[in-house]
Amino acid sequence: MRHLIAAAFSLFAATAAYAAEPTTPQEAMAPLKPLVGRWEGSGWMSTPAAGRQTFNSQEIVSERVGGAAMLVEGLHKNATSPNDVVHDAMGVIVWSPRDKAYRFRTNLSTGMYGDHPMTVEPGKFVWGMTVGNGGKVEYVTEFSADTWHETGRYSPDGKTWTPIFEMTLKKK
Repeated sequence: MRHLIAAAFSLFAATAAYAAEPTTPQEAMAPLKPLVGRWEGSGWMSTPAAGRQTFNSQEIVSERVGGAAMLVEGLHKNATSPNDVVHDAMGVIVWSPRDKAYRFRTNLSTGMYGDHPMTVEPGKFVWGMTVGNGGKVEYVTEFSADTWHETGRYSPDGKTWTPIFEMTLKKK
């Protein structure tokens, strides 16, 4: 019985420690450290203008400003026509001590940009946005030390979702 109580207390303490608010931006960024490095793989994306396109992808993630932010640079080239860029994006992930929240600040080669809410847990982050017509887009990235799998989906009403993006990368 004592062992069961001790195990329950240990689980509670570990959960409370995980749920505790980070004291520094560097501490907040720690769950994302496995992303640092160069990644390569493939995937597909679907847009109203271009339809579904397959691509070969490269993502480079680096720590910046003393580990308080991460720069994410993604370049996705058409799988059948490698000189054609399908998607060129850059993002900065930060922890805002003022807001007590993660933010994903994105920029695209098209000139579009945004500052999006983001949730982080070990091995996973989720971010999304509301788009011009009131719809919603959400991206879920699950990762380990050597694998990155990301999916994206769109909903016009927050209830019905359509896949719009998927890629799988390996760390190089």
